[in-house]
Amino acid sequence: MVVGRYNARRIMTSICGLCVKGEVEDVTSEDDRARAVQHLEELMQVLKNAENATEIVLLVEECESLVTAVKAFHMEAIRFRMYNLRRQLANDEQPVPVQAMKLFGNAQDALEAAGFQTK
Repeated sequence: MVVGRYNARRIMTSICGLCVKGEVEDVTSEDDRARAVQHLEELMQVLKNAENATEIVLLVEECESLVTAVKAFHMEAIRFRMYNLRRQLANDEQPVPVQAMKLFGNAQDALEAAGFQTK
């Protein structure tokens, strides 16, 4: 078991011999991670099908990198890519489809539910 802030509670309870009622074995939820990947893949499709798809190619590539990071369970890369993607989607210089921010928000919620820190 790798020591980290996401499983510190579980480690401390086992060291101290405490039993926490209802504690789950895994800290991150596979279902929430899969849901986040699904939202991010939908976001990529929306961006690829946008009218200005040629102008936002870097945004699509950043989204692909984020999907790879989520699948690889790379916490630092997830946080970094989420920051970059949020900043680029909110940039007024590059218009993105309206549903892009909603899909990003859904993916962010799923990642946070899975135990990842995205902000």
